[in-house]
Amino acid sequence: MITGVIFDLGDTLFRFTGSWPEVFEQGREALVRALDTYGLPVDREEFHKQWQSEMDLAFQVRDEDHVERPTRDILPAVLERFGYTAVEPSIIARVLQEMYAVSEAYWEIDPDAVEVLEEMGRRYRLGVISNAADDSNVQRMVDRAGLRRYFNPLLVSAAEGYRKPDRRLFWKVAEVWQAAPAELVMVGDTLTADILGAQQAGLHQIWISTRADREDNLEAADKIQPEFRVERLAEVPAVVDGLDDRKGKAAASPSEGA
Repeated sequence: MITGVIFDLGDTLFRFTGSWPEVFEQGREALVRALDTYGLPVDREEFHKQWQSEMDLAFQVRDEDHVERPTRDILPAVLERFGYTAVEPSIIARVLQEMYAVSEAYWEIDPDAVEVLEEMGRRYRLGVISNAADDSNVQRMVDRAGLRRYFNPLLVSAAEGYRKPDRRLFWKVAEVWQAAPAELVMVGDTLTADILGAQQAGLHQIWISTRADREDNLEAADKIQPEFRVERLAEVPAVVDGLDDRKGKAAASPSEGA
């Protein structure tokens, strides 16, 4: 019996419509402007260099140890190099919000997402596990799309401290739902995070292969074999229902009045 379905967000329930190199550059510019607005002016070129260096290092290390490095921790460390110590967390949060507003404008909800969530929410618990360096960034995206009502829990690596494929994230959802991992399904687009993590945690897995050509997916394609592969989010309900034996039992039972 399947009792719950966990979704990834980026490239699963949301689609990115921009160019990441351009968006990262625009975000850095927005970050520098925001720092100036809040009384923390920095040399633009040097800050870009320092910020990008720290972000590149964080991305590299977190892929190795699966420990999240939130930008709320990275930014104060970079600002210390410019003489700004003990910056108020509220200012850090506001500045980062202005930076993330750039990328948030390029995320749009998958056209099938609401219909899929409505349909599946009538039969299963629904949750989210998202790898992201900023919790507020994810929360704003979910609220802006009007999706919060579908999910409990909604876990973000920046808040939890570790990233998929760490099994603890999947087991935490199972604990919240008081369900066995074998009763749950993970739906995501990344073989190395969503699918591998679910496999190691004992969950069923559905890989949405819209980003099969992404470098990390290409490198993992021969090593990580998902239980199910679909091309579109709209295909997920049928796969989950096929796993769930409740329908089969209902069909085998005598109908009322027979």
